[in-house]
Amino acid sequence: MKLISKKQIYWNLMKILSNINFAMFILFLILFFSMIGSIVEQNQNIAYYQINYPSINTKWLILDWKFIIKFGLDHIYSSWWFLVILYVLCCSLIVCTFSVQFPSLSNARRWQFIHIYNKSQIFRRNVFIRKSFTNMIYILNNQGYYTFNKQGFIYAYKGIIGRISPIIVHISLIIVLLGSWIGLMTGFTAQEMVPRGEVVHLKNIISCGSKNMLPNNIVFRVDDFYIDYNTDNSIQQFFSRLSFLKNNGDKISYPAISVNSPLKFHNLTFYQTDWQINALRIRVNQSYTIQCKLNKMQIGKSVFWTCFLPIDKNNKTLLLLSKLNGDIYLYNSKGELVDIISINQKVYINQNCFQVVEMISSTGLQIKVDPGILFVYIGFGLLMVSTILSYISYSQIWFSIQNTSCYLSGSTNRAILFFEEELRKIQKTYLISCDRVYNNNKFLNKR
Repeated sequence: MKLISKKQIYWNLMKILSNINFAMFILFLILFFSMIGSIVEQNQNIAYYQINYPSINTKWLILDWKFIIKFGLDHIYSSWWFLVILYVLCCSLIVCTFSVQFPSLSNARRWQFIHIYNKSQIFRRNVFIRKSFTNMIYILNNQGYYTFNKQGFIYAYKGIIGRISPIIVHISLIIVLLGSWIGLMTGFTAQEMVPRGEVVHLKNIISCGSKNMLPNNIVFRVDDFYIDYNTDNSIQQFFSRLSFLKNNGDKISYPAISVNSPLKFHNLTFYQTDWQINALRIRVNQSYTIQCKLNKMQIGKSVFWTCFLPIDKNNKTLLLLSKLNGDIYLYNSKGELVDIISINQKVYINQNCFQVVEMISSTGLQIKVDPGILFVYIGFGLLMVSTILSYISYSQIWFSIQNTSCYLSGSTNRAILFFEEELRKIQKTYLISCDRVYNNNKFLNKR
């Protein structure tokens, strides 16, 4: 009795997993939580959520920072409950593929001879039955059908590949989910803001899979960073030139990377994501060099960097710049424009000589490892192939001759109007061929 109970539980579970309504419900859950993930910013620190989602004493608003942190809405796509939902969807696809789709495909390939006496009678005439069967088989073969003859019946079908598309859809989704799981468990993401000329190794890890082996021998240097501007001074593109250091001290240089043009090195992918100007190196009176940190400020869509020259407490000179290696604007304590200078140009203030010799810039890099990305690409590629195959109609035709009557019927899963036109064409061609045979036999009988 206990064994029977386990079997019942097992088969009931299989029925639930293979049910299309259950699969649609799981897809709805994934879509719903993905929508929440696009609304609530992901992978931010607690202070960010405390500022942007403060706790408010109201019975209607429950989406505060405590609720977000408690239920993992700050990292939805890596939370345990979201992974469980994906796992259930994967199980549902596997069970549905083997319990529904494969049997359906196998059934579609069977010879389905059906008695169709009650179907539409297309003509009634005394003909040679064997010759009529030959004509119908010949006509169906010309139309691309696979035909089978058995005891006075003909069964034909074409477009069986269209019945494979649901299986390919399931397999492609399983491959995509598998690739996502591999990437989540074995991949990692790091972000670095690296000053030009600095040598660094990976240390600012944002996310990391539990089965991942972080590389500890990757050391690279930012050889150069530069920006291309449009004629209106808007940024066209910014570039970073990287080189990697071997254990023996040798350097390997690579072409510059930019936005949408990443660099691949030892399964690592380096993306250009951001940039900033950190400081100005200023030579004072040709004797020593100071470094002034720049403060970033944004007015509308324009970004500026500012700093004060350390002249004296009563006389402050503001330096303002808006582009890398561009002009530098000098303002006095009254906010009046004093001068406009460029890199290495000397300017005299209160009998002191100042010369900006360098703008210290940093490039923002994102370094990712995702071993499952190949599976994701393959899965989506198969999904596109299945979409094309789904437009192929699966059509079936039955034909029989009983006494002096012929019967023709058919079915299709899509493009019904085209199929009806094809049936009329088959009927017309068959009648013409039968009339030709009938007239030839009549002529021979007269002789």
